[in-house]
Amino acid sequence: MLTFKLGPCNDDIEGSRVIRAVLRHALCKKVFMLIDTTLREGDQRYGLYLSLEQKKVIVDGLHRLGLDELETGSVGRDEELETLIKYARQHHGSTKISLWSPCRIQELEYADSLDPDIISAALPVSDLHIEKRLGLDRCGALRLLERTLAGTDKLKAKLSLGLEDFSRADREFALRAALMARDLGVWRVRLSDTLGVMEPGELMEAVRPFREKLDISLAFHGHNDFGMATANALTALSCGVDYVDVSLLGIGERAGIARLEEVLTFLVYNKGHAGYDVQSLPELSTCVAGLAGVHINPDRAVLGRQLFHCESGLHADALYKSFDLFEPFEPHKMGMQRRISLGRKSGAGAVRGKLMEMGVNPDFVDLEGLVRDVRRAASIKGSPLDDEQVVSMLQGQAG
Repeated sequence: MLTFKLGPCNDDIEGSRVIRAVLRHALCKKVFMLIDTTLREGDQRYGLYLSLEQKKVIVDGLHRLGLDELETGSVGRDEELETLIKYARQHHGSTKISLWSPCRIQELEYADSLDPDIISAALPVSDLHIEKRLGLDRCGALRLLERTLAGTDKLKAKLSLGLEDFSRADREFALRAALMARDLGVWRVRLSDTLGVMEPGELMEAVRPFREKLDISLAFHGHNDFGMATANALTALSCGVDYVDVSLLGIGERAGIARLEEVLTFLVYNKGHAGYDVQSLPELSTCVAGLAGVHINPDRAVLGRQLFHCESGLHADALYKSFDLFEPFEPHKMGMQRRISLGRKSGAGAVRGKLMEMGVNPDFVDLEGLVRDVRRAASIKGSPLDDEQVVSMLQGQAG
């Protein structure tokens, strides 16, 4: 059950106004970065095995998009990680390279030897993970963190610490761990909704104390188990988080994480962000979908090939009047085509618009009769009609 606090007091009302103003302003300019973790999350996807050459193709495509940071893999899982990092450095030196490492000094030192810009380690902060994975209590987890970070002062790369299962952790304890990490030299703290159990309102409240008390970079990593990842990623940015994790097609373990294509196009087309080449998204997405065995449904957000196909009479009539009434962005920007078809759902307005599109003056056509014929033919066919079928109907009327 979703509940919403409607505070009657003036302070609550004024606070809500301030929050709304901040949210409107926060996404108006690019003061944040996107961390693409397609390769690292791809390593965790069931049954997905990418070769080095395939990973290079993905790196090339992600660089063309203009992404800020690429998390290229995980220490200990990929024997070709060093080669991939060297390739990215040689061909795409402007893109920051990060990799994931267990939060142990030996692995962190090895990760540093691979010459990344950023090393991302992780510490569980929920009692469930601390007790069942680490076999420790909260104090023991903090001592482990302190011992590990105390030996990282010689690392060349910046160190990012992920707070795993942050969404199910005691918030005060998680904040304590974050502050300790900051004091021990961590450059960025990443809050992880490991099971995708948060919703935007809850996330806003959870992020607030971290943003207020941490004077270092803050990131968010949200899973999509309940379909909330993209909404939570954008909410995190609205709340002042500096970085959010995304992956192409949402690829990752289980239901994956926030989808790069959704977050990126929302920021570009809804918030006016420049610097990203979203027009290269379809080609790269098709490539990665083939490698990962992912089917892109025709009505999938952002990438579906039939997103701009319309049959509904009300919408078709409106589109003939002004395309921006029912289109979130221009289809050609994503390599798509607009298609307005007549069918069982078409009315007189849609049929009139189609006739004008075809160069036929509707005033010289039995419009009501044509509407009946279109609906009848589409019902028999079981799908919208091709323009050629409409032409045949017009010829039948003329005959």
